[in-house]
Amino acid sequence: MSSAPETQAASDAKLTADIKASTRDEPVSARLRTDEHVLARVTDGIYRKPGSAIR
Repeated sequence: MSSAPETQAASDAKLTADIKASTRDEPVSARLRTDEHVLARVTDGIYRKPGSAIR
């Protein structure tokens, strides 16, 4: 059984490879994950743009 960091690293590597192999007209799909802390920052309105909380 693989541990979470190994699984995350494999997932990141696959996403990186998919992005590099894609063309401008070809979207790349990925499942985004977050934790409760980031979600709370977005829903509490601390950031004007939700994407800013993820950085």
